[in-house]
Amino acid sequence: MMAQSLARKPDDQRAPLWAFEFPKRSVAEATSAPERAIKSLIGAARAGKEILPGIGSGLWDVIRSSQIGSGEALPLQAPPTPFNVDISASRRFAAQSYSLERFRTLGHAVGATVNDITLAICAGALRKYLLAQNELPKKPLIAMVPVSLHDATTEGNQVGMLLANLGTDVADPVKRLKGIIQSTTVAKNRLLKMSRLEKMAHGMVMMVPAAPLMLTGGARKHPMFNVVISNVPGPKDTLYLNGARLDEVHPVSIPTAYLALNITITGYGDRLGFGYTACRRSVPNLQRMLDYTHESIDELEAALLVGVKTSAVHLKPKRSQPPSSRKISSNKLGAPKSAAVKPRMPRTGGVVKDTNVGTSKSKMPAPKITVRTKGAAILKQAKLPKRKVSM
Repeated sequence: MMAQSLARKPDDQRAPLWAFEFPKRSVAEATSAPERAIKSLIGAARAGKEILPGIGSGLWDVIRSSQIGSGEALPLQAPPTPFNVDISASRRFAAQSYSLERFRTLGHAVGATVNDITLAICAGALRKYLLAQNELPKKPLIAMVPVSLHDATTEGNQVGMLLANLGTDVADPVKRLKGIIQSTTVAKNRLLKMSRLEKMAHGMVMMVPAAPLMLTGGARKHPMFNVVISNVPGPKDTLYLNGARLDEVHPVSIPTAYLALNITITGYGDRLGFGYTACRRSVPNLQRMLDYTHESIDELEAALLVGVKTSAVHLKPKRSQPPSSRKISSNKLGAPKSAAVKPRMPRTGGVVKDTNVGTSKSKMPAPKITVRTKGAAILKQAKLPKRKVSM
């Protein structure tokens, strides 16, 4: 939709997205009622033949989820985490883009796909975040990865799913990456043997226990999976809107109940954009994920690209907007002055947005002074000098 509504040349004038006329689908030739009924029955019979095996395989995955050492990531094997809680109406969004060539280079070094590399980077960032929160479980986190089933013969959005073991219990980034490759390979090989409708039925049946667990609150202790990680392909050409160039694309997704964090990666040109969307109350300090993502990329490059020198410019991601500042609580007036504590800002210079819905009004904050430093903006409490009044 984005690629269709924007132009590939600066001088190409296009209507805005809400006024753009998308190509209409071809209208099928008119047929008589008996012919339509016969075709519908034949289609239903063929669909049933494909759907039934998918229903069976999905039920079998749910039943055998209690088995240990099967080598596959199965539903209900995920450990409870701070991400698997109920959510509020407050949101926080953090995003950063990176060079796609870095991910391709890492993939070539170990024989992995770009999707596997992005999963490994997300796994490293999640591990660092949970360690900082003292909430890292002993069991590895399980991610649900949507898989597109759309092809040239189908219309609309048709999505399946696979489960991936993120290996967050492994400290070595290379071993963690190899475990992720093994997990996704097993899941992909199973899906390759299924037809399109069978894949859809398999994914839908696997999600059947999710509804009762969410309604009863059991999803907190027994989550189906811990986090959703989507990798959405984007346009490869540079896009324009009435001469204005589209510089970056930051994907925004939707957290849901007992899935308080959503990670979406999307491509645009030679960049990959990481977007973290979460409940601000359930997942505090989400902006730290930008730091942890950058550190995870550096760790993999240091471990896999031995002897390959990467320039400082190559390591530094593209800055899209100035990083937002965190609030610092100040001492009360008259209290002894303590050492100044600088807030930890995302060193990657990403985008951090807050939305606060349904919160009560707070008192008017004291005046603050914004001090610009080389790396970040620091908020300091303004101290007004006392006036002497002569009588």
